[in-house]
Amino acid sequence: MHVTVARVYEFEQALLLRSVLEADGLEVFLPDEFTMQNTPHLLYANEGIRVQVKPDDEARARAILDSKAEP
Repeated sequence: MHVTVARVYEFEQALLLRSVLEADGLEVFLPDEFTMQNTPHLLYANEGIRVQVKPDDEARARAILDSKAEP
């Protein structure tokens, strides 16, 4: 079971967020990764690409993403 900590509409942005979180030692799951690569027209219908982590890592992941957010 994973929890969604972000939703993005660009595949490259999902990869960037995954890299940022993995650099801090978190295991990251992109359940929509292959769907979006093969059927990008479904991106908006599926409300973007989900960036997920384990439930125990949710607070830490959100803190990391908040600290990296653009002003």
